[in-house]
Amino acid sequence: MATPVHVPRVNNNDDSVLIVSLDVKERDFVKRGQIVGVVETDKAVVDVQAECDGYVLKVLGQLDENARVGAVLLWLGETADEPVPEQVTSATAAVAYPCAARNRPALAFCFSLRSAVMSGMVRDRF
Repeated sequence: MATPVHVPRVNNNDDSVLIVSLDVKERDFVKRGQIVGVVETDKAVVDVQAECDGYVLKVLGQLDENARVGAVLLWLGETADEPVPEQVTSATAAVAYPCAARNRPALAFCFSLRSAVMSGMVRDRF
């Protein structure tokens, strides 16, 4: 089953981010935690990580594009030939894509922690 990788929320004040790097292409195999791209706002630059192992089925984000937070950046699948869903609403995504739903709280924490470290709010604790 195809799993979406969403554009992350870097901070609460921004509803879009700039895609500054896409480090994968279609048919690449990625491991969970591997950096697949980089996004930035006025205040932070954040790595986007794969939420599970899989093949990149389709990259929807484009380099230097302002992408809406929560939009699908790319699709991952168990096989390289897996079909990509046409469109999925956020209400059904948690049920249909359990890999993404399971990791969402952990990702939010990681992004918050990284933002805090980068802004100087957290120092010498890790």
